[in-house]
Amino acid sequence: MPKNPYRFSPITTKAAFEEAIAYVAEEAHAICKQITGKRLPLHTVCIFAHYPEEEKLLRKLLATYGAADEDASHGTTTYVRPTGQVLQHEHVQLLGVRGVDPYRMHVGYADFTVPNYQQFVETHSGTKKGWARPVPAREHLLFELWHPDYDVFAYVVNR
Repeated sequence: MPKNPYRFSPITTKAAFEEAIAYVAEEAHAICKQITGKRLPLHTVCIFAHYPEEEKLLRKLLATYGAADEDASHGTTTYVRPTGQVLQHEHVQLLGVRGVDPYRMHVGYADFTVPNYQQFVETHSGTKKGWARPVPAREHLLFELWHPDYDVFAYVVNR
């Protein structure tokens, strides 16, 4: 039998979904802290589905947090604006599920916000504490923070 390479997948319960959300938020905060030295305000958490049946369940679970936000949703990713608390001590403005993608083996990602996006980009591009870069073709909107020791992505968004 093949080994499952995913930390949480397949997610089969709401409790496991909540655990994955908390994990992505904390691991993304850890990447952010490692690269920037700061804990930035969390904006978005998105969980990646890895199996078709898991994706169906995750979308059903996501709907229990609020109605789909058509303006934020795109491609295979659906977002909701949660009507209640998702994480203790954090205000998650968007919660999402990304459809199955064989090139996304990570658990998910989190977005953070900063008061001055351009200044942040200038300060943190090319840092040696991890990998930090403006996302190609979306430089004005999205700055990626990542590290090979983590199975999540972190982004700083220009909002």
